[in-house]
Amino acid sequence: MNAEKMLFKIEMLMRKTVENGCSPSEAAIAANLVQDLLKKYKLSISDIKTSEKEDINIEIIPVSREWHALLFNEIARNMCCKCHRQVVKDRSASMICLGRVSDIVAVKKLYNSLLEIIKHNSLQVKRKAKIEFNTMKGVEVAYARAFISVVAKTMSMKQKALMLIPDQEVEDQYKEKYKFFRVKKLNPIYYYSKDAIDFAKYKGKQDGNEAMRIRSLT
Repeated sequence: MNAEKMLFKIEMLMRKTVENGCSPSEAAIAANLVQDLLKKYKLSISDIKTSEKEDINIEIIPVSREWHALLFNEIARNMCCKCHRQVVKDRSASMICLGRVSDIVAVKKLYNSLLEIIKHNSLQVKRKAKIEFNTMKGVEVAYARAFISVVAKTMSMKQKALMLIPDQEVEDQYKEKYKFFRVKKLNPIYYYSKDAIDFAKYKGKQDGNEAMRIRSLT
């Protein structure tokens, strides 16, 4: 495919937004594909929109749970962005994300799409755990972390297959601005039933594989 046709294809994908009538899932898939094509063919949004180089921005995205932050981080690091979780005095948390404008947009769209899938599926897993094991304690977190582990592995493999490399300017700016930030360990999962947790992990990996398989076929 020549450069002109590829740029046209990318432009058409960029028009697949919620505002233009797509579902959040469809918009996220299109945005992610745009990023793959841009990196694979060494193009940028500037080749489509303007002759100027695309800016590097910082965005703050609220997250209410630790696993929400984990999901966001795994997506961001595989889409050429850098981020970390920040907790303020009122104990509210946010993700601080630094990256190219279009990369951050794509990260947020994919994050929102997968977040809704995990929330919906984890409710069903919790109900089943309550019936079969008489407890839901720790089930949501175990399910979410297992799902996210599949997302991270799949995206990392795709990144290697496309031979994508980190955006050095993004890396440098992040290191300079947040050079004193230190990554904290995840909190342990507290539970009453190992069987319930094992069940949640199994379902999380199963659903994660299915979600990522559907995305790759779309």
